[in-house]
Amino acid sequence: KRWTGVELVSTTSVARHDLETLFDASGFPDTEGPQLYTENVQIALISNETRIAQPNSRGEGWIFGWSLLSDTNHITRRLGPPTAALPLPGVRNETHEAALFGQFSISMTPRLVVTLGGRLTLAESIGEPLDAPDDDEDEPTQTNVHVSPAAALTWTPGDGLLAYLRYQEGYRAGGLAVSPTASASATQRLESDELTSIEAGLRFGRHDIDRLSFTLAASYAAWADIQADLIDTRGLPYTANLGEGRIYGLEIEGSWRVTSSLSVDIAGFFNDSALSNPNPPFADL
Repeated sequence: KRWTGVELVSTTSVARHDLETLFDASGFPDTEGPQLYTENVQIALISNETRIAQPNSRGEGWIFGWSLLSDTNHITRRLGPPTAALPLPGVRNETHEAALFGQFSISMTPRLVVTLGGRLTLAESIGEPLDAPDDDEDEPTQTNVHVSPAAALTWTPGDGLLAYLRYQEGYRAGGLAVSPTASASATQRLESDELTSIEAGLRFGRHDIDRLSFTLAASYAAWADIQADLIDTRGLPYTANLGEGRIYGLEIEGSWRVTSSLSVDIAGFFNDSALSNPNPPFADL
């Protein structure tokens, strides 16, 4: 819905994901003959985002809205002879989230725009082991509140030239995960991971409109409790929190419209990432 200078957008989506993956596991420790490993992942997701915004051509304005999400995730596994594979421990995670978000941009000078905003998320997660020993208990319901702030400065020193500095935080929900083989428990808690990023950039011209345009951006990201998919000592996949990491990035993009029907584009991205503070189980790897 559009009014004068104001726009309302509401989007609802439903997704159903069912993926079965089969691996030849012949040679798996303590087995003989052909072996089959099967993993089945099922996801049912429904989400809604509704927002109302009033932007303008100078980058000023505001946006407010909410987001609702409900997600159920099943992972079941089997291993053994192709005609008689036996179940391995799996997990079922259920996540419900409700969030309010918004940001406000205002001109401090004719060439400087300041933006402040954030996202407040209330998340509930429930984990349940599947095909696990009886001593593996359900993950108790966990309720978490996340505040993710954002801020930016935008400066236009001249016509067609824009410089910006942006700070933003985000997170990814945790849950219950399968433990690596030979662990004391068949399942383990997977903590939420969080990302904090700072980006500075320079833009000249408008792509596909001006004859010459380019973008140069440098960024730094700090990643806490990184969620990663790994392979255990017996060759089976599992997910765990690795620890803290950092990422440096540099992005360059340019475009030259030689004629109305011919343009030349060039782009490059460079990054340097490292696990800077690993959790104890991964410190020697």
